[in-house]
Amino acid sequence: MASLLKKEISDVQNAGDDGKEMGFLDHLEELRWHVIRAGLAVIFFATIALMFQNEVFEYIIYAPKKPDFITYKLFCAISEATCFSPPELPLITRELGEQFFMGITVSLYLELSLRFLIYFMSFGNL
Repeated sequence: MASLLKKEISDVQNAGDDGKEMGFLDHLEELRWHVIRAGLAVIFFATIALMFQNEVFEYIIYAPKKPDFITYKLFCAISEATCFSPPELPLITRELGEQFFMGITVSLYLELSLRFLIYFMSFGNL
C-alpha cells in the first residue's frame, strides 16, 4: 500500500516535468503570463461587479437598513423581547464624487472576494 502511494506521488510530481529545467528567461515568461492572467481576472470580475452595482448595494450593503432583513426576522422569531427594528440611518455624502468612488471601491473589494473564492476552489483540483 505504501509503495503504491509513493508511486502515485512520484507520478504526480513528474507529470509536468519534461526532463529539462527551465532557464531564467523561461521563468520570466511564466511570470509574465501569470501577471497578465491575474490582470485580466481583475478587469473581468471588477466589470461584473460594476455591472451589478445596484444589486450589490441594495441586497448586500443596504440590506440591514430594511425591517425585513433576516436577522431582524430571526430575533423576532426567538422572542418578543429580542424583537427590534433597524435604526433610521440617513445617508450623508460628505465629498464631491464620494458615491462614485464608493461604487468603484465596493466593486474592487467584491472582485477581490470573488477571485479568492475562485483560487481556493482551484486548490481542490490540484
